[in-house]
Amino acid sequence: CLSDHQYFLAQALGAMSTPLSRLSSAHGLPAASESPSEKESNGQQEGSRDDSHNHTLRIAIGLFAGYGYYNTMRGTFPLQMKSVAQELDIPMDRIGMPTSIFSACYGLAKFFGSVATDYLPCAECHALGVLLCGLDVAAMSLCTGLSGFVWLWGLQGMLQAFGWPFLARIVVTELPESKRAKYWGALSMAGNVGALLTPYGMVLAANAGLTWRGAFLAAGASAAAMSVLVWWLLCCTHKNGASGAAAIRAKESKKSASGSPVFSVLKNPVLLVLMLTNALSYFSSKTSKEWGAIYLRGTGLADS
Repeated sequence: CLSDHQYFLAQALGAMSTPLSRLSSAHGLPAASESPSEKESNGQQEGSRDDSHNHTLRIAIGLFAGYGYYNTMRGTFPLQMKSVAQELDIPMDRIGMPTSIFSACYGLAKFFGSVATDYLPCAECHALGVLLCGLDVAAMSLCTGLSGFVWLWGLQGMLQAFGWPFLARIVVTELPESKRAKYWGALSMAGNVGALLTPYGMVLAANAGLTWRGAFLAAGASAAAMSVLVWWLLCCTHKNGASGAAAIRAKESKKSASGSPVFSVLKNPVLLVLMLTNALSYFSSKTSKEWGAIYLRGTGLADS
């Protein structure tokens, strides 16, 4: 039997074997050989880290592309309102009505979309929403009067609810918590990038000789193509056989077992105050930015 001193000395030498092997390899010295089981374990850990990193990167890129294109679709009609009004002889004090309907529908749908994230597969819905928004914009090329734009642009506001609420749920359930602030910042920027693409796209459509109808069709076709890419990034099978959507649903099912009531947010006075102030700020910004200026120009008050 080993004495106590011999036992502790053997334990210390065993603990130092790994650091010494790393140090020797760093200085070009022959390292102590690892057993086959240790090599296999280290390889599995590195492979698991690589799969997790690739999965996270795919989810982040898919959300960035998807949410960016939601905002691209959101800016199509406001940039073509003047051309639409001139061709269809719609008074300028009425052409802003679809944008007002859009804001109302988007506000309501955003709340119900947040509730729906507890019951629907978020990855599939986020990708599907890009396709539906594009189809809605393409359908606007068939409109012949103001009522068609009111209905379809209001529907666009409702379809936009597939964007941010489902994105937020995927971020919370799928992306690593330690890097979540970085992803929130990047995905928030995606909206600005998508909005920036809209005027460039409309300029390209005009240079190509397309009317506003052709521009709407081109925007819808590009959204359909983007939805396929977003679907592939968020939902397709990974190397380890687990899909991004399945992983998201697995994590959601674990949390839903101990979830809170759906409408508990309405019982929180702080959240109610924040909702009210946010609604008022949006009301003032939207009326002055999207509808007020058009109304003033249409009535001639802007020249007085």
